[in-house]
Amino acid sequence: MMFVVSGAAKLAARRAEMRLTPPQLFIGLARAGVVTADEAVAAACSGAIPAAIEAVIARLPDEAQVAARITWARMSVIERADPLVDLLAAAAGKSPAEIDAFFEASSQI
Repeated sequence: MMFVVSGAAKLAARRAEMRLTPPQLFIGLARAGVVTADEAVAAACSGAIPAAIEAVIARLPDEAQVAARITWARMSVIERADPLVDLLAAAAGKSPAEIDAFFEASSQI
């Protein structure tokens, strides 16, 4: 029996492998112009949430806001397949393809 993997399954598998370290995330956000260089450094040094990210978090439902802030404070890896990534992306008005491209570019840092 031969199995055919759908395009959606391939995309889900690719996303499941996408990961960033916090430095890659912070540098990527700065390079993309989402946060300033100073905010990226502050986030890396102290865990401070940059204003643009806080504005996105504030658009989430209350329970998701708590999860986002705790995750930001304690993250050691950022997984593209994490549902919180999609929630934040939607709140920021970013498409899944844009987030994929961000992860791909930032993973090269």
